[in-house]
Amino acid sequence: MTIKCLSKCPMTGSLPDYAIIQWQWGYLGLVCYDDVIVRLIIGGSSKVQCLGLITNEFPTAQPNPNLLKPFQQELIDYSHGHVRGFHCTVHLGWATPFGQKVLRECLKIQPGTLSTYQQLAINAKSPKAARAIGNVMATNRIPIVIPCHRVITTSGQLGGYSAIGGTAFKQKLINHEKIARKTS
Repeated sequence: MTIKCLSKCPMTGSLPDYAIIQWQWGYLGLVCYDDVIVRLIIGGSSKVQCLGLITNEFPTAQPNPNLLKPFQQELIDYSHGHVRGFHCTVHLGWATPFGQKVLRECLKIQPGTLSTYQQLAINAKSPKAARAIGNVMATNRIPIVIPCHRVITTSGQLGGYSAIGGTAFKQKLINHEKIARKTS
């Protein structure tokens, strides 16, 4: 797994590109500036729904079905149980410095394992910020890659999940990774 994180905005006057990816659970919207991922949208069960979510956030985005094709294949493989990690560059500049620190810590949570909001706060050197960690996870613009679904409450509850499907989808991802981990 090689995920490079950028804090500076890659939007250098160019228009964003997007691709719609069909995977086991419906569709994903991938949005990039110059091959740097700025958004991964869990887009629901139809291509039209996914396109609507993309164009709502990025009205100037241009379709590019070949955008980061190897990364698209990694997402498809992930959905079919080949949970090996991703190779990509992501933009974190939308988050505060604290948020960026938390998202980088979240990237360290391995597939098939879970962490808690509290543990993530400790790892981010802000042990009293568990609630703030939840806010950062809720605004994660690159779910799956930045695995906010692997973060739960200290009591073992799921907490929240802001993507389409909510906590039911979060549980599905957790179960999917546990099964994939056992079979690999």
